[in-house]
Amino acid sequence: MGTDEKEISLRAFLRSLPSTAVWMLLACIAVWIMLVWWEPNPPPFWIILVAWPAFTISLGPLIWLRYDRDSHTPGWWPAVALALVWGVLVSPLLLALVYGTAAALFDIGR
Repeated sequence: MGTDEKEISLRAFLRSLPSTAVWMLLACIAVWIMLVWWEPNPPPFWIILVAWPAFTISLGPLIWLRYDRDSHTPGWWPAVALALVWGVLVSPLLLALVYGTAAALFDIGR
């Protein structure tokens, strides 16, 4: 594909992953703040920090395509379809893995 900064490739996504991960962390913290503000029994902050990598891995490619790449870039629509399928298939698996790990480490959910 070349060295275009707006190309759609795994290498281009991995180069921009640090900035995508930071934005996903800020979104998770914002959701937690809203839960603390409105919910009578909000979740602890560590749950947000544990769920953040799962959301970044599962939804990161879709967020990256939507906000960092132009929709007129060749291959954008197939990449969006692949990112949607990736997110739908990977999100439940990662969240189950995160919950199982947290349940084993912190003796919750029993």
